[in-house]
Order: sequence, then structure tokens, then C-alpha cells
Amino acid sequence: QDIESLQGMTEMWEKRTPPSVLDLEQLVPEGSAQAPSPPALSASAGLGLKDTHKVWSLAESARVFLESIRKFHDDRPGAVGTAIFDKDDNLAVDFVAAASNLRAANFGLALQSWFDIKGMAGNIIHAIATTNAIISGLIVIEAVKVLSGNMSRARDTYCVQYPTSMRKMLVPVQPAPPNPKCYVCSKANVVVELDTTSFTLGTLVDKVVKRAMGVNVPMLFTDSGFLYDEGAEEKSEICTNVRNRAKVLVDLPGGGLKDNVQVSVNDDSQEFECTITLKHSTDFDREQLLPEAFRLKGEIPTASTEPADTTATKEDANDTVTSVDDDVEILEEENAEQSTKKRKRADDDKEDDIVIL
Repeated sequence: QDIESLQGMTEMWEKRTPPSVLDLEQLVPEGSAQAPSPPALSASAGLGLKDTHKVWSLAESARVFLESIRKFHDDRPGAVGTAIFDKDDNLAVDFVAAASNLRAANFGLALQSWFDIKGMAGNIIHAIATTNAIISGLIVIEAVKVLSGNMSRARDTYCVQYPTSMRKMLVPVQPAPPNPKCYVCSKANVVVELDTTSFTLGTLVDKVVKRAMGVNVPMLFTDSGFLYDEGAEEKSEICTNVRNRAKVLVDLPGGGLKDNVQVSVNDDSQEFECTITLKHSTDFDREQLLPEAFRLKGEIPTASTEPADTTATKEDANDTVTSVDDDVEILEEENAEQSTKKRKRADDDKEDDIVIL
């Protein structure tokens, strides 16, 4: 009826070919229907159409369309009227692919394969011979060097947008030395300043440990017996975690997480170990919304034997990172060579290096 209604709008088709009506009895003659396929198979697989790159004929599209409707009614009755398209659901892709091809035939458009329709409907950009595949290959190459103990040949490789003067798209460089202040790859002690009387455990885990420190599945524990493990599988442990997340730090079991308490943080999925020292503080700027404001400080490295840079500020030495709810860390750096110039730049004219981790 929809196509017939469109055909009646003659003014729309003065310069275009009008749509045509498909006859289901001609596409799928009576008696040509195939026996129902097992529930485990999708509609197209049950009809023997297993080549996802082959473009179905109109008859095949009609058969898949009818079979996918039957399978939804018989195998998934609860999903009828409520199903949401999922590119990983082959039955849903079958229905969309068959319906799309039948609709395309109505308007004289080219038919597409199951694979192409899945990519268009699921908004998939196939990562074949693209940057994702290139970088994945480079990661595997470096992993082989690490596993074989050949760390001297390890490289950081940049995939540049435009070829270099040497006509290279991949630029390998020597990896930077370990950062002694990094609380991820070193044994540095991390100091977190926060209000222990208003900061909840849930905020500490989500905003500090997960977001600011990049831990995936943290386990927090203290020598006094406090334990929080997101990888716990026992129902009793999960219920305890849920109850404790809503409590402020000073009210937690084991005497609470108070000033100068050290908290061990582990994550087996990342082979991550770290120790957090909590410092109670309410000295935050007004624009930082309490009670979720905190300061995260890494361990200060051993002083260098070289002459100190006179342009460095006291804040630079402390290397303090103030964070409320932000994934961007701003590190201010001054070039020592520029400090010898006669004209000094104004403090508010310094260039910032924005490092997104």
C-alpha cells in the first residue's frame, strides 16, 4: 500500500522513475518454502546462504525476510515489538539486510551484500589496512622484543599523517627513560590530599584511583583490616563493597581511612601495585567543588647534581596536580635557554603542554 500510494503522487515522478511493487507470490512461489531451521542458526544460515559477501537475489532476500520474521515469532516471542538492532545479532542483521534489499528493489537501487549492509547499519568502519591495523602490528612487534628479552631494540614508533622528508610514514625513536615520579610504572608513593570527613569511598575509587590513576579493577586494603575488592565474586563481599562505597572515609571499617593512613592499591589485570598516603585537607580553592576536590602528588625524585634552573618555581618543584573531575593534566614548563634572553615573557603568556593520558 505504501508503494501504491507513492505511485499515485505523479508530480514526484516527473523526472524520476516511480517505484515498483514487488509480488511476494512470484518471489516465493507456494510450496517453495524451506523447512524451519534450528533455533541456533540465523535465518540466512538456515537457508544455506552462508557467503556474507554474496549479494542475494530478490527471491533470496524475500525468503530471508520471511524466515527471519518466523524465527523472531517462534524463537524470540518476547522480542517482538521491543527488539533493538544489534550488529552482533545475526538474526537482526538478516532481517535488516533482507528488508533493505527489498526496499531498494522497490526504488530501483542496487542491492547490497549482507556484509556491506551490516557495516552500514552498524556504522562500522572496517579496520583493514588502516591506522588501527598498522598500530596493532607495531604493538605485536614490540611485544615480541619484550618477551624475547631484547629490550635494547625496543622502539616508540609514531605513525605520522604526512610522509617525512625521507618519505616515511612510520618514525621509530628511542623510548624515553622511566619517569621516577610515575606512580604507575614505579614504586613511588602517591600522596592524596582530600577531606577525609566528607570524601566517600566511592568517590575515592571512581575519581582518584580509576580516573586520575588509570586503574581498571582496583583492590584497596590497609594493615588495619580494611578491604575493598572490585574483582570480588562472593555475594557477601559484593554487598559489603556496595555498603562501604556510600560511607565517608573516616567511618570505614578497620578504624577508617584517616590522615596519614596508607592504602595499598593492586590491580591484577594490569599488574599494578601502588601505595596511597591519605592527607586530610580542606584547603582548596573556592572554584573546586567540595567534597570531591583533591590533590594528587607523586613522589619527588632525588635532587639532581646539576645546577638548578633558576627559572623554576616552587610549584614546579612540588609537581602538584590539582584535580576535581578532569582527565587533562596541564604541566607548565619553561625553557632554560629562553631565560637568558633580555626580554622576559609575562607569566600569563607561558605556553602550556597539555598531556592527555
